[in-house]
Amino acid sequence: MNIFPISEEAQQDRISGLHDDLLRHILSFLPTHLAVRTGILSNRWRGVWESLQTLQLNERFVLKLIFWYPEPIKKLLLKCKSLHLSISEFGSIETLLRHCPVVEELVLEGTMGCRMLDFEISMPTLKRLSLNFSRVLTLCCYRFRIIAPALEFLHITDNYSSNYEVGDLPCLKKVEICFGYNCIILADRAMQFLGAVAIARSLSLLPSTMCLLSSARRMNLPTLPNLTHLELQVFHGFGWNLVIDFLRSTPKLEVLILRKNPNICWHCLDSPSWSPQQSAAPPSCLLSSVKVIKIVGFKKRKDEDELLAYLLKYAKVLDRITIDSHELDLEDVKLLIPISRVQITN
Repeated sequence: MNIFPISEEAQQDRISGLHDDLLRHILSFLPTHLAVRTGILSNRWRGVWESLQTLQLNERFVLKLIFWYPEPIKKLLLKCKSLHLSISEFGSIETLLRHCPVVEELVLEGTMGCRMLDFEISMPTLKRLSLNFSRVLTLCCYRFRIIAPALEFLHITDNYSSNYEVGDLPCLKKVEICFGYNCIILADRAMQFLGAVAIARSLSLLPSTMCLLSSARRMNLPTLPNLTHLELQVFHGFGWNLVIDFLRSTPKLEVLILRKNPNICWHCLDSPSWSPQQSAAPPSCLLSSVKVIKIVGFKKRKDEDELLAYLLKYAKVLDRITIDSHELDLEDVKLLIPISRVQITN
């Protein structure tokens, strides 16, 4: 005997009665392997996951798709526009990507083993690409070729600075780079990659990347002719020479963001110090185009004060400066700035 009888209305499966668009929206919040399992709920749910616009896959599931269900994968991937893959080996992933002719966003992340790797991402419709790789320290050669003529956004996190080769990227707007492991060979490789994406309008470099670039010996910074937005993050103890070099290489720069990371990098401590007396003519972008400067994490060190004074002295068209620091004396800063044209916040 059922002490708490369930009404007929409560027994109805109202979710299964929803429109396909609503069911797909519900499944979009699940990892793809769980979304696939909803097919066992009822006939109504079977196949709904095949028209999801966003997939979140792990490598094991990718292998099942490729080797166990080769026909449905083609039907599925023709509809997929966003793909997020967690991987440790790349052979199966290359096979999968060949069946993704309409993907616009791709995220690859994982840990790579100690072996040679030559991997190509060739996707004509791809607009956003994020690569997030880590690995144990190894001298194995990793090469990635990126052929994506429609690419607009590129993010790379790679703690060993693989060899990245890119084709023509005429649509590229924004690049974020986080390379790691400091050595001269990898530094020159990173500098070469920077030249390959020089067409971008926005560039963000994390502290380890700046430290790596400062070690380059055989190559100088490339000219970044279209860049209007530049964010540079540096470790504590970093010399400012490379920052000034970036300003000289960005003739159209409008927004400059400098972020000081409190962590100490011993490689950075060995970098040559900078002083205003070392600089010849000021960078042209300061004189003619930089309108916004944001400073984060400065702690009233002598080199920081000198850099700030240098920027404010030559930024002739500056509209706004934002200083995010609890240790800088803003009254001292105000003495350097015509208040009528600059807004200071803390």
